[in-house]
Amino acid sequence: MERLVSIIVPVYNVESYVKECLDSLINQTYQNLDIIIIDNDSHDLSGTICREYAEIDKRIHYTVQQNKGVSLARNTGLKLAKGDYVCFCDADDTYELNYVENMVQIKEKTKADLVICGYSKAIGDVKKVESKIKVSQFVNQEFLVEHIFLNNNIGGYVWNKIFDTKLLDGVYFDESYQICEDMDFVFHYLCNCKKIYVTTQSLYNYRMRNGSAVNDIDNLFDEDNQLKYAIVPENILKLNILTEQSKECVKCGIYMSCVSALCDYKIQNGRNSDIIVKLKFKIRQYQKIFLRSKKVGIKKKLIVTLNQYCNVRRLKKLFCYCNR
Repeated sequence: MERLVSIIVPVYNVESYVKECLDSLINQTYQNLDIIIIDNDSHDLSGTICREYAEIDKRIHYTVQQNKGVSLARNTGLKLAKGDYVCFCDADDTYELNYVENMVQIKEKTKADLVICGYSKAIGDVKKVESKIKVSQFVNQEFLVEHIFLNNNIGGYVWNKIFDTKLLDGVYFDESYQICEDMDFVFHYLCNCKKIYVTTQSLYNYRMRNGSAVNDIDNLFDEDNQLKYAIVPENILKLNILTEQSKECVKCGIYMSCVSALCDYKIQNGRNSDIIVKLKFKIRQYQKIFLRSKKVGIKKKLIVTLNQYCNVRRLKKLFCYCNR
C-alpha cells in the first residue's frame, strides 16, 4: 500500500503563481497525497483560487488563519498533516511532476531518515539548476553542513527534502525567526536522524521574485540591528550534534553572510551606523576561522576578503553605471 504523503503549502498574496503551484501538486505521478494549504489571510485572489482547487480535488484541505508569518502557517500544517511522510512547497514555486514519486521511492529503497533532492532556480524565464551534487549517495553530517554553509549546493531549505513523520516529534518552526527558519527546522530534525541521502535529481523549481522577504535589504536585520542570517546559524552552533568540523563550516558561513550583507548594505547606501558596527564585529569574530579553514578554497577566500575591504560588488556596480 502506498504511503500517504502530506504536502504543506503556505499561501500569502500569490495569485499570479498559486495555480501553477497547485497544478504541479495535483498532477503528481504519485497520487496518495494529503495537500494542506494554509492561507495567511491573503488580500488578493489567492484564497479564491485555493478554494476552487479544494472543491475540485478532495485531497486538498484549505485553511485560513491570521497572517503571523510562514513559520506559524507551516506549524499549523504540521498539526493537520496525516501523512507518513511530510514535504513542503512554497506557493510561488512548483514541483516537477515526479517529485513525490521519486522522493518516496528513494526513501523506501535507501531507508534514509532524510532524503534531499536537487533544485532549479528561476529568474524570470531563465531556469538554472543550482544544486551541483554530482553523485547520489549517503552523506554524513560534515558533508551536509559543508554543502549548506560553504557551497550552497544543497541549501538549508525544507522544500527540497522529504521528512519522516515519526521523526518530527518535538520538531517545529521557530515562529520568532523571519529568515533561515527552514535551516533551524532542518537542523533540529537532524538531531533525530541517522541516515541522510542526497540525490542528484533536480525535482524542485524555486522562483526568485521581487518583494519576497529574502530579497528585501530592510528585512535582513532585526530590531536590535543584528543580521538575521547570522542569528540562526549561531543558535545551530549550540546543538550538541555538531562535530568540530561542522562548527567550523557554520562559522565560515556566518562570516561570508556578514561580509555579503555589509557589501549590499553599503551598495544601497544604508546609513545606520549601528548595523555597520555590528556587522564588522561579527566579521572580525569569524575572520581568522574563515582564513585558516581548509574547507574554503583560495579563490573564495580572495573574493570574500576583497569584498570585505574593497566592496568589489559596489565598485563593479559603479563601473557599469559609468559606462552606460
